Amino acid sequence: MGLPLAAPAQHLQGHRRGKHLMAIVGIDVGGTHTDGVLLVGRTLKAWTKLPTREDLGAVLTEVWHRLLEEGGVKPEEVSRITFSTTLITNLVAKKELPPVGLVLIPGGGVDPSLFYYGAASTLEIRGMVDFRGRELVPVDEKEVEEAARLLCRQGLKRVAVVGKFSSRYPAQEERVAEWLRRIAPELEITLGSKVAGGLGFPRRAATAVLTAAIKERFEAFYRELQEGIGRAGCPASLFLLRADGGTMPLAYALQRPVETAFSGPAASAMGALALSQPDLSAAVMDVGGTTTDIALLLEGRPLTYSRGAVLEGRLLQLASLAVHSVPLGGDSWVRVEGGELRVGPERKGVPYACGGPVPTLTDALRVLNLSSFGDERRAWEAMRQVGEGLGEKDPQATARAVLGQAVRKLAEAVKVAFERWAQEPAYRLWQVKYQLPRPQKLVGVGAAAWGLVPEVARRLGLKPLVPHLAPVANALGAALARVTLSRTYVLDTQQGRISVLETGKQERLNQGGDLLPPEAEELALELFRREARASGIDPEGARITSSEVFNVVRHWRRVGRIYEIEVRLPAGVLFFLEEHS
Repeated sequence: MGLPLAAPAQHLQGHRRGKHLMAIVGIDVGGTHTDGVLLVGRTLKAWTKLPTREDLGAVLTEVWHRLLEEGGVKPEEVSRITFSTTLITNLVAKKELPPVGLVLIPGGGVDPSLFYYGAASTLEIRGMVDFRGRELVPVDEKEVEEAARLLCRQGLKRVAVVGKFSSRYPAQEERVAEWLRRIAPELEITLGSKVAGGLGFPRRAATAVLTAAIKERFEAFYRELQEGIGRAGCPASLFLLRADGGTMPLAYALQRPVETAFSGPAASAMGALALSQPDLSAAVMDVGGTTTDIALLLEGRPLTYSRGAVLEGRLLQLASLAVHSVPLGGDSWVRVEGGELRVGPERKGVPYACGGPVPTLTDALRVLNLSSFGDERRAWEAMRQVGEGLGEKDPQATARAVLGQAVRKLAEAVKVAFERWAQEPAYRLWQVKYQLPRPQKLVGVGAAAWGLVPEVARRLGLKPLVPHLAPVANALGAALARVTLSRTYVLDTQQGRISVLETGKQERLNQGGDLLPPEAEELALELFRREARASGIDPEGARITSSEVFNVVRHWRRVGRIYEIEVRLPAGVLFFLEEHS
C-alpha cells in the first residue's frame, strides 16, 4: 500500500497527463547501494535497494523493473526520472582524482601563488583582459608552445586553461587551447570560461581543474545511465540532482559535470527535508557505505554556501549546499594496526557479513543488533578476528569499541561542520533570531543511520530523528527536489549593457539617466522572472542573494555604475512526506 503525502509545498508541474496522474522516479547511485523510489501523484508506491555493481547499467535496469512491478505502473506513465550520485565526492574522499595541469593567464592585480587550485602543475603565461572583456595584452604563441612541451614532459594528459575575466572574453582561452593542441594534440583541455561563468578568478581556476579531473569518469557514468535506462525502454525525461539541491537535465550535466559534485549529499538533505516538518531546523547526517555527509536545514531551507562550495581545500565557483563530507561509512574497514583499533577511512568492499573480504563498521552494528544487514554469524566472526588483535575474546565488547570510535569521529565531524557553518551569514542570522548556538536536532538518513545517529546525537547533546524511510531518503530527495536557477546580472549604466555571467547573453540596458540600487535590483528580479517563465519554471520564491555596485569614475566625476546582482531560486521539495513510523 502506498504511503500518503502531506500538503504540497509547490504544485508538481507536468505531473498530470490528461486525466491520469503521472509517476516520478528518483534513483540514488551510491558507492555501495543504488536506491530507487516511485511516486504516483502524492503517494509513494514502491522503493527498492540494490548493491551497486560494476555493471551499473544492469543495476539501473533492475531497479527500474522492480519499481514498475511493485508500483503497478507502465513505463509510459513515468514522466520524469531524477538521479543523484556520490561519484565525485567518493573520488575525492578516496583520493582517486587523476593529476591535472593548469595554465593560468592571471593578468595583473593578483598573486596566483596565494591560492590552492588542486593542480599537479601550475604554469603562468602573459596576457591580460580587463573587467569589461577587452584584451589589453595578447597571449604569446611561443610561450604557450613552451608550456605545452613542459606539460608533456611532466606526463600530464589533462589541462585546464583559465584567464582572469575570461568569462567576458573567452577568445583568449580558446586561442591558448588551439596552440596547446597544435603541439600536444593528445591533451584533454578544459576552459575556465566554459565551466564557470561568474567572476572570481581563483575559484574559477579551481573549478576548471576539478572539472578536468572528473570529466572522463563522469562521461563514463553518463553513458552507463543512458545505457541502463535505454535498455529498460524508458521514455521519461532524465534529470540529475545538482550540488545546490535542484534538478537539471541530464544532457546539461554532461556539459557541466562539476555541478554534480555534491549531488549525493544534496539528495540526503532534500530527502531529510521531505521526510520532516516544513519549518525544521536541524543538522542532517547521511551515513553511506563509503562516506558520511553532513548538511544543515534552517527553517525548512537547506543552508547554501554564500560564496561557493568548498571541497577538500578547493574554493569552487559552484552554487552548493553547505555540505561537509568525511570518509567514514558502513563499509569502512575495521582492523588492528600496531595494537590499536582502526576504523576507516579505507573501504575494501561490502561488509564481511554480506560476503565481503574484511570486517567493517556494519559488522559491528550487526553484532550489537543495531543493523539487520547480512549474515549474523559472519558478523560475529568478523568481530572475533578484530578482537584477536586486541586481546579481546568477547565479540560484543570489540563491536562496542568499534562503535565508540566511529561515533567519536562522526561527532567530531559534526562539530567541524558547525564551525564552518558559523561563517555563513544565514546561519548567524538564525542564531540571532532564535538565541541558540545551534539547532537542537540531528536527522539521520542512510542505511546505517538507525545504528549510528542516535549515538552521535547523544554524544553531542542533540535530539535524534531517524525517519522510517531513512534507507531510501536520498532517492526520495532526488525525486522530490524542485528546479533551482541562479543568474548573475552585470548592469553597466555607462555602456548601456546587461550581461548574464552564467550564459554569456547580453542585451541593451534601456535606462535613461542613472540607475539607483533599488531600481537595479528590481530590474534584475524582472529579468530573472522572465527567463524562468520562458523555461517553464515557476519563479515564486526567487530572491537576491548578493548585490554589489562599482562606481565608474572619469576625471574625478562619476559617469556611471556597474552593478553585479545575483538572483537565485532556492532549493526546495515539491511536497512533504507524512511519516507513519
